[in-house]
Amino acid sequence: MKLDEYSDCDHIWVRIFEEYDSWEDRSYHSCGCIKCGLDQRVLDEEEKYYD
Repeated sequence: MKLDEYSDCDHIWVRIFEEYDSWEDRSYHSCGCIKCGLDQRVLDEEEKYYD
């Protein structure tokens, strides 16, 4: 049901958090939609599922 909501949403993306990896000296940004709640973690899990 949530996937239908995600696909029908006219997303408004915002940066929801930033992680810093001191070992690699890099920052990672994650975005999410403020309308439906879709965020990068959901997309990452979906990608793992289909792999």
